[in-house]
Amino acid sequence: MKKLTLICLAGLFTAFSFAQETEEKSPRIGISAAIQSSSVGIQIPIWLGENVVLAPSIGAQFSDNYGWVTQFGLAPRFYLNEKVNALRPYLGIRAATIMDFPTKNEEPIGLPTPDKPENIFDFIGGINFGGEYFFSNRFSVGLEVQANIIKSDENSIRFGNPGGINFNTGALALINIYF
Repeated sequence: MKKLTLICLAGLFTAFSFAQETEEKSPRIGISAAIQSSSVGIQIPIWLGENVVLAPSIGAQFSDNYGWVTQFGLAPRFYLNEKVNALRPYLGIRAATIMDFPTKNEEPIGLPTPDKPENIFDFIGGINFGGEYFFSNRFSVGLEVQANIIKSDENSIRFGNPGGINFNTGALALINIYF
């Protein structure tokens, strides 16, 4: 919670400093904090035109009791209105993978412990709808809702269906700074 508060405060100070500029150029690239559930990822939104953004994402967590969990994704967004409004709704798609690289032989909640820890790969594809509110050309916040299909690894308990196909919904909050 402290990290989220610090991120929000940093964003507000950034917005106020950018608000002092008299001439704003259209940004081409940015950095975003993507907050979803208990994780915070990083997105690099790249403007491909006035209404299209391609946002690769990365996330990582490490625990000395388990090992690494990493996430890589790609999410194009297609804005539904011109950049004359502060609020810009969008539609998008998402493709991602979540990868576990365990370093210990910890038993994953009720599943047999293998002799050697196995890497786990879950694949996610989905659609999303959201909106981004632009305080300026350089700073925005956004929310999106998602519908996802997940193909779980046979050793994954992340979505409660090892080796199966899952459907879930999700929500994502974004804090964006554009350069």
